[in-house]
Amino acid sequence: MTSIDVEFPPVPQLSPADEIQVRQALRRNRLLATGLLALMIAIAIATRFVSSPGWLVHLVRAGAEAGIIGGLADWFAITVLFRHPFGIPLPHTAILPSNKDRIGRSLVFRKCTKPISRER
Repeated sequence: MTSIDVEFPPVPQLSPADEIQVRQALRRNRLLATGLLALMIAIAIATRFVSSPGWLVHLVRAGAEAGIIGGLADWFAITVLFRHPFGIPLPHTAILPSNKDRIGRSLVFRKCTKPISRER
């Protein structure tokens, strides 16, 4: 691989008001996701206590269980990209912080050597 001298554009900075707005949106979305996961857990637990459940109760329970599994899988997948889950240094976790320089170099190399165009 050859070395390419590239001048990087300045990193855009958010104004304090915009940063507050972005943090509020992130907090709101985290609360929404946590609330939906809690709702799926509550539905799954509640459907366990139904005496003589019919097919509809089984369907609702299966949907709630799928929501729980999907929510936990998504949380874990995103968490391991950025940090060690629960503070435990598992292999193949905190991928982006430990490889950000290599990823940045490969993106710059790709952009400089093979520009994206509309033609295929």
